[in-house]
Amino acid sequence: MSTGGDSFAYITFTPQPNEQFVIAITSHGKYPLREIRVTMMDEERRLLAMQEYNKKPGGDWIRAIQAGDTYFQVPYLRPQGPEAPGGDVEMLGTYPFGSKDTNDLTISFSSYNGYWNERLHLRRIGGKWLQALSVIGPTAKSVREPFEYFDHEFPDGKGIARRDWPLAKTGPRKPKGKS
Repeated sequence: MSTGGDSFAYITFTPQPNEQFVIAITSHGKYPLREIRVTMMDEERRLLAMQEYNKKPGGDWIRAIQAGDTYFQVPYLRPQGPEAPGGDVEMLGTYPFGSKDTNDLTISFSSYNGYWNERLHLRRIGGKWLQALSVIGPTAKSVREPFEYFDHEFPDGKGIARRDWPLAKTGPRKPKGKS
């Protein structure tokens, strides 16, 4: 349990009036997390970079593939508890809205307790940004029963984990809605 046990963290986005999202990481579980490494992959940005690379091959194709990736390191997140019943929250930075009304990101995490992955879905509906996410890992149980978090207004938010992780055997654990 000193490595983090079955605790994990997840990323959320909060829209700001300046056409940016604030990126936050939140802990989930009763054990602290240390030395968390995060890779956030934006497939839309990666595709655009690869299209540019294909126009002028001969450049650095690895850089083109990684153009949609954003990296973060978080030294420590407290567990959920009386001081942080919803989990410890750390602000990581900002991210531009982009021109579309939809974006899906894949986020990979590692810490002393293992590896886990998140799928984050952003939708602009009626001028308001909504999000839904699901997390699979770091334990075998959480692979079978992924975690979900979603805005109540997000279409089909409940059950998003089954669509994100089709090999999950049972329903999501602890579904939550954001007020």
